Amino acid sequence: MRYIYNLLLLCMTTVFAGCYDDLGNYDYKDLNEVTINGIKGEGFYEVIAHLDTLRIVPELESSLDGEKDYTYEWKFIPQGADKNVVGDTVNYVVAETRDLNWPVVGDAGEYRCFYTVTDQETGIRFTQKFFMKISTLTSEGWMVLCDQNGEARLDMIVNAAENDDKIARDIWSESTYKVGRPNKVMFNYYMAAPPSILTTENGSWKMDEKDLHVGDDNNLKWSFGSTPEKVRILASGVSLYSWDELPDLNEGTYCDLYWVVVDDKGDVYTNKVNEVGALFEFPVNKINGQPFEAAPFVGTAIDTRLWVGCHSIMLYDQTNQRFVELKATGGGGLSVMNFKTSPLFEAEQPGKKMVFMQMTRVDGDTYAILQDEAGDYFYYGINLGRMGENTQFAYGKLDVPQSNDIKGFAFHASLKWLFYYTEHEIYKVDILNPAVEPKLVKSFDNENIAVVKMNALAKKYDAPWQESRSYQLLVGTVVEGEDIDECGILRNYDFENQWNREPILVKEHTGLGNIIDVVYKES
Repeated sequence: MRYIYNLLLLCMTTVFAGCYDDLGNYDYKDLNEVTINGIKGEGFYEVIAHLDTLRIVPELESSLDGEKDYTYEWKFIPQGADKNVVGDTVNYVVAETRDLNWPVVGDAGEYRCFYTVTDQETGIRFTQKFFMKISTLTSEGWMVLCDQNGEARLDMIVNAAENDDKIARDIWSESTYKVGRPNKVMFNYYMAAPPSILTTENGSWKMDEKDLHVGDDNNLKWSFGSTPEKVRILASGVSLYSWDELPDLNEGTYCDLYWVVVDDKGDVYTNKVNEVGALFEFPVNKINGQPFEAAPFVGTAIDTRLWVGCHSIMLYDQTNQRFVELKATGGGGLSVMNFKTSPLFEAEQPGKKMVFMQMTRVDGDTYAILQDEAGDYFYYGINLGRMGENTQFAYGKLDVPQSNDIKGFAFHASLKWLFYYTEHEIYKVDILNPAVEPKLVKSFDNENIAVVKMNALAKKYDAPWQESRSYQLLVGTVVEGEDIDECGILRNYDFENQWNREPILVKEHTGLGNIIDVVYKES
């Protein structure tokens, strides 16, 4: 045992001596660290496929002096990509250069992007993450429906940036599929239902979301359980609802999500689109078993806070002249509209037909215009509350000298102003101060006014100029004597909250087709 112990002690002494002698043999050196600047870390790089080139010039700072050997990689991964299926592979790499100069290709959508710099000497990788949003000339923008010698034409205006608009004219020019004379274009801002709808003299179509084409494959008649020969939809809307139980409802009560349409016969159809495979079945325009003809309008709340409540959908019974509603918790049936407080007006409006309805972005405010048998107009303001309650906030008679010449209406979403227009002029009325004389807003001597509207948007946008579009007056005119291919002009006007201020021209787009209707398509 003594021999073993001495041998072990000798070995340990040798090992420690070796370690001590080796301490001075290591050559320590600092590792190079790379800092990446010049890439936007917040928000999105917003680009348009097949039109823009994404150019990024990173600023690289090395912690050590001297030339370094780097490799570079730009990787764009679509949001929602399932890496368990497709893998995080080289297929996502779009460039291997220090700076990016990339002609934009790819599907519309949002992308998680990574710029990686690799130090070849050490193999250490340094990565900067950023975000990109790709759109196309048909994924988001103003859809301008035109009449081209009795056939529908669609122009598209894309707001690429505040002062950079792209225009695609006659995007159906290569199509051999004909739909006939156009009536209107609609957009459902809660996209559980097909968002974009075209209606012409020959029917209605769910426009393709990628390229907006129409054809037999997306004829709206295929959304009906008993397929009609054709269907012409004149109004469409989708209700707001909540995924969760709402505290003001009874326990276990949930809100249904309805897509509601009104056809050219005045029939109302509902589709509970939160159920897989749901179709339009039978007309529901009846109360207590008695059918009625509905006005061609659907009123729904527009709110940027998605899934916030159980707002009712507002309709109008033209046969019995009364406001009716579809409650989100009512099982799909219609009822005469109830109001929460002492009303400014009754639900029944004998002798009056609805000629206009408009949704706004102000907490469920919805406006209507009715006309009586003598030709007089009356305006109504109804707030569709988040718990299904309805509150009146405006009512009055539109007593103006141009009544016989009025072509249409629009309401300012926040200023409580009513606009009406004739062949060449636009006027405004302060509906909260009806004693104030109507004021001429704009006159177009050599142009016929085709459409005037306030187009409330549902998305919450980052930039103030994008948000402001919900509060701009959209005016489409047709220049007299101009060629039918390029006679249309679309203008956007802003208004300050002062009655006597002139409108501010924000945008003007010329060379469009013979304008029939305009609506904004969100992606």
